[in-house]
Amino acid sequence: MKRFTKVSAVLITGAAVWGCADTPTYEGDAKLQQVNFIPKATVKVSSDVEKSVTQFVRSTDELTEYDDNWTVVATQKGPFSSHVRMSQVHDGLPVFGADVVVHTQGDQVAFVAGTRVPNLGGFDTKPSVDGDLALATAKGDYDSKVTKVRTDLKYRNEKSELVIFPQKGAPTRLAWHVVFTTDPQGGVGPGRWNYFVDAKDGSILKQFNAIDTVFAQGGGAGGNDKVARTWDAQLDVKKDGSNFLMDTPRLQTLDMHQLTDNGTVAGGTDLNNLADAPINDAHGFAEIVLDMLSANGFNSIDGNGFKLISRVHFDVAFENAFWDGTQMTYGDGASTFFPLSGDVDVVAHEMHHGFTEFHSNLIYDDQSGGMNESFSDIMGTLGSFFLNGDAGEFDIGRDIFKGDEALRFMCDPPKDGISIDDFNQYNDNLDVHFSSGIMNKAFCDASVAFGGGTATAASVNRVAAAYYHANAAFWTQSSTFKEGCQGVLDAARDLGFSTEEQDLLRTSWSDRNVFCDGLVEPLICDETITAEHGTITSPNFPNEYPENVTHTTCVIPASGSAATLHFTAFDVENGFDFVTIKDGEGNVLSTSTGTTAPPDATGSTIVVKFTSDFIINRPGWSASW
Repeated sequence: MKRFTKVSAVLITGAAVWGCADTPTYEGDAKLQQVNFIPKATVKVSSDVEKSVTQFVRSTDELTEYDDNWTVVATQKGPFSSHVRMSQVHDGLPVFGADVVVHTQGDQVAFVAGTRVPNLGGFDTKPSVDGDLALATAKGDYDSKVTKVRTDLKYRNEKSELVIFPQKGAPTRLAWHVVFTTDPQGGVGPGRWNYFVDAKDGSILKQFNAIDTVFAQGGGAGGNDKVARTWDAQLDVKKDGSNFLMDTPRLQTLDMHQLTDNGTVAGGTDLNNLADAPINDAHGFAEIVLDMLSANGFNSIDGNGFKLISRVHFDVAFENAFWDGTQMTYGDGASTFFPLSGDVDVVAHEMHHGFTEFHSNLIYDDQSGGMNESFSDIMGTLGSFFLNGDAGEFDIGRDIFKGDEALRFMCDPPKDGISIDDFNQYNDNLDVHFSSGIMNKAFCDASVAFGGGTATAASVNRVAAAYYHANAAFWTQSSTFKEGCQGVLDAARDLGFSTEEQDLLRTSWSDRNVFCDGLVEPLICDETITAEHGTITSPNFPNEYPENVTHTTCVIPASGSAATLHFTAFDVENGFDFVTIKDGEGNVLSTSTGTTAPPDATGSTIVVKFTSDFIINRPGWSASW
């Protein structure tokens, strides 16, 4: 598919002017929308790429309306292209989840892709509730989760930011985005809690936990009862008197002594017998993953030498590992796991949650959350092949599992009993660890195909390079799986992948029923209605619909005119039964459950897919066009 088109030349040189003379009245029609366009005229960029791109964006109708602005977040530069990531700002406030990447090729703007919220003119940006009250509201909700009496609940990294919050299937609201981090306490696991508190009435609009779970050379024991390992003059330490400390410019490793705070720098006095196995593994594997990042062109997880901190022996019998936005943390395990730092897969997984945060910043929810988890699994797999060569494996965390199990199976995601590997099985209520199987399987299949039928260290690294570049330069915060697929293909082209390699990548996604880069989802309808007007309902409406329903209705007016589908009733089992609306090209317009009806959908083809499970059923739904 050709991305780059030349028309008449435009040179961006002067200051841009945006906004309009007449301030409109907000109509309530603002929502997050996909952006993907090639400039109408060829736009030249100067050597100051960020300045040129900023001026272009602020003067472009497709991106700028009343009081809209865009700010540069980061720039990824290659030998022939640059990728400038920009976030939307309206009336001085960030628009949550709205960002684009402006891609240049040579001295021209090639295309723009991402998401934005249009139609914000006149949106009221004055809060009635202050940030302190919003923080207290969020903490009050967190406190309600506590199952064990605690009077000393601890919070860290607290933040309240006023944002414009585009809700899914509901009006865009002015909200306080409240974030705080907690370690295990009061019967609640670790959390990086995200709350959106309505800045007008103080109600909680949405919440989710974004905790991303799973110079001298010293040596010492490593591994566990399942996997033997010794670090032989492979651990970076610095001499401090008679001690050798795991604290260098690249990384620091802390012994938490089975507490949740106040760790001490690990090390020892015997250079050849440092610390203990879990600490040595955390430190050594972090070094290996830093080397892997360097081999792929990145100086640490942020590209600028970010110093990595690893906390080991965290809490008592803690059976997890996580990235909390600043550091990695590893528990010692108990009945299910050996110490969780004992597998390069797990260490690379957690470190790459940090990579994602510094680059695409995929929101840890819905489809972007599944991509976030999958990217870390992918780089965990790359870590295994980087360390072990062709003997690397696709099972995540096998070395720290007690018994012949693994955390996830890249090449057979459903093997864990709950993960999916096909987009047709996706719904927004699925945990991001389990929806990650869609992209995990695509990565595995591509790695095998690139290796001629057998995955090798070289084939895994080649495919991973496209995913690395997609995360750094093409994906945005709210990317869907379809946009994830497109980003991987765009990245592959940008890296000079052959046509055959691109075909293999494209097929790895389409086999998962994710279609991009010119491929369109086949239109499969159980029922096709060509009337200009009509009504469709769930089976037996308004009585209870049956169990285990999967039915797709396609509304395609014979005249070719666009129809607008409006739901007049909607009541399905929340979190288990779903109505998914797609357009004729397979783009998901909405997925709805519970009692909140899907938003109106307009198009010459409207696809309505209804699925129910096997237990509780509800009256169902009715829609007209």
